[in-house]
Amino acid sequence: MFADVLCIFANDFKGFEEVVERLKAWTILGKPSAQMEYIKPSVIIVKQGTGSCPSATYDLLERLDVELSLLQREFIEFFSSIIVLHLADEQISSFSRHRRLKELIRRQITGQRQLRQTRGCLYNALHLSHSFSEAVAHTACTIEQDFNFLLSVRKEFVNSTAFLTNFQLLCARHCTTFEAMEIYIASALLLDAYPPGMHGKFFAVRLATLKVSAEFDPSLLYQSVYKQSCVGALQNLGSGRISSEAQSETILDHFTDLFAEMHNRNEKASEIHRDNMARLGLPWSRLYSNTTCLHCLCRKPEKVLTCGHSICDRCIDTFADLVEFSEYQYCLHECLLCSRGNLDTVLHPPTAGYRVLSIDGGGIRGVVPLEFLRHLQQYIGPSCRVQDLFDLAIGTSSGQIIRHKLSEEESNECQEG
Repeated sequence: MFADVLCIFANDFKGFEEVVERLKAWTILGKPSAQMEYIKPSVIIVKQGTGSCPSATYDLLERLDVELSLLQREFIEFFSSIIVLHLADEQISSFSRHRRLKELIRRQITGQRQLRQTRGCLYNALHLSHSFSEAVAHTACTIEQDFNFLLSVRKEFVNSTAFLTNFQLLCARHCTTFEAMEIYIASALLLDAYPPGMHGKFFAVRLATLKVSAEFDPSLLYQSVYKQSCVGALQNLGSGRISSEAQSETILDHFTDLFAEMHNRNEKASEIHRDNMARLGLPWSRLYSNTTCLHCLCRKPEKVLTCGHSICDRCIDTFADLVEFSEYQYCLHECLLCSRGNLDTVLHPPTAGYRVLSIDGGGIRGVVPLEFLRHLQQYIGPSCRVQDLFDLAIGTSSGQIIRHKLSEEESNECQEG
């Protein structure tokens, strides 16, 4: 899964037989991931000549015997190829002796890379680093269960049945057609499956001339990550029209069609989803939820637009425009659902902690925190309100009154009031 070519030097073992036994021991452990069964590493067994063999005939017979042993069925299921390479004696230079090995490794790596491109498994370093850590943790816990590679990089979608169920209940309540609902779910899954910056788009420019897809295979991705949540939501709805499994397959068909459309149009998944929100004709003016982000159907909403629709921070980062000269301030000029609302907001920086302003009560003593806030405002300058420096403000008694006034006025005005 993480290695394309395994190079084994037979001289590090007592003999070829011990190398074969080591390969057998690896096969007993089972395949590392059911999702990667078509990506098998290539094995190169290197035998360096030492002059200790009785004759060239003996060496040839030993090589043929080993190659025959390596044709066993268990090896074919776990390795794409097993090649035995004999290097020349040490009488020539090291560079010359290892040139054949260098060229062979290069050919095997190129072949494995092309296979990963074809199968949609050519991952970037970010995916590999994260998945390697997850694989180590999984192996430390158990070697009996297969490691799910795709699920390891999409853990946040495991518990999304509630979001999909809520969306389907809203659609059923407002007489939305099943086809429009299924297409929109597939479109939302596409948005979650292929976000900006993932490995597919990373290789898009380099592989444009090869006409090869580098993204996760859409069918495999749906089966591994999204199917369980979709089937669970469909069972909760209990439409009775068709079985939940059959309806899930319909969503899969729409999902693969939208994936093909994304490639044919050479656009981002967010653009495809934005078009679907506009053209499907869902009654967005009547669909509202404070428990599900209706833009992605994958997370809870965290911000509310002026039209009443709510949206999660991930969707704000995806669809809103970043305000100039500001790192985390965004502006969504119109609601993607109804085109009537807008939103200006600041997202919480991923490396920042949560900033809480707590103001105690005490009647007339409330002037003390007010004076402190006034000095803080003077220190940071007029370009930034002091209350914008906090994510949460709370207070008791007079402190609660101060907190409420701070949400509406400047600290200086609050002190004068």
